[in-house]
Amino acid sequence: MSMIKKFLTLLSAAALAAAAGGVAYADAAGVFLKDTDAAKCLVNKYMDSVMRSYRGDEDVSFRGIVKEGCDFWYYNDYNNDLIADMSRNEGNAELASYSVDFCSVTYSDRVYTINTTITQQIKYKDCAETFLTTCDHIFTIEQNGRYMYITNDECNGTDKLLAPVETIDLAKK
Repeated sequence: MSMIKKFLTLLSAAALAAAAGGVAYADAAGVFLKDTDAAKCLVNKYMDSVMRSYRGDEDVSFRGIVKEGCDFWYYNDYNNDLIADMSRNEGNAELASYSVDFCSVTYSDRVYTINTTITQQIKYKDCAETFLTTCDHIFTIEQNGRYMYITNDECNGTDKLLAPVETIDLAKK
């Protein structure tokens, strides 16, 4: 009987070691850190900051959203100026809103790839017309421990972290 107990104990220990090895492998691959909802929230946080830049809000920050050093993403002031230049109205939007349709989310080796369709609605203060633009975006989000950062935003086949909306030059109106 004691031989059977030893065998069962040995078998249980082997199964426990194999399970622990599987858990360690899964954790190393980031499986237990995977949080698709948090990745989607990061895309919404990014787009909210972009819209606030169009409106000219002064407290806009992309820190904690976009990984520093990606493409042209170096300083918040530079990015806000860039967004304003893209709108050609220096943050003069009266209304700047967006909606995101999440088409697909994939996750592999601590990297999310999120395919979206983003609709932006912009109305400038001195213009009666409201501009509506819909673009397909592919966001790449890297996960480092508990933190996630956007490392790329590809819009209509162009790698960039900002995609301009349809703009109007108010000086020409």
